[in-house]
Amino acid sequence: AAGLQVTWVHGARTAAELCAESDAERVVWATDDGSQGTAGTAVAAAPEADVVLACGPNRMLAAVAERWPDAQVAVETYMGCGTGVCLGCAVPLRRGGYDRACTEGPVYRAADIDWEVLPSHLPYAVTV
Repeated sequence: AAGLQVTWVHGARTAAELCAESDAERVVWATDDGSQGTAGTAVAAAPEADVVLACGPNRMLAAVAERWPDAQVAVETYMGCGTGVCLGCAVPLRRGGYDRACTEGPVYRAADIDWEVLPSHLPYAVTV
């Protein structure tokens, strides 16, 4: 990141669900309930940027794709075999067809994914 300004944007439902404090110079915190940082989503709280790298729930990544189509996003999906044989990690593409997240991904240009078809959540990722 030499010569670049890096801003880390971290969001969660509540302050209790945020990770520990960061050593990063520029951090934007966002909580759905407003208990720490900006009230609302991390996507809404994020400043404008020339380059966006994002990870998190697919629903959030779809919002990233709307705001920054060229963002690089790491999708959340099942990866059963890790070799692409089982097709459990299929990622629908806007151009048609699918990629396998375990072999061609899991990082994609946000605008390349068909967010209407990709599952917005995975049962194992849900916290109570």
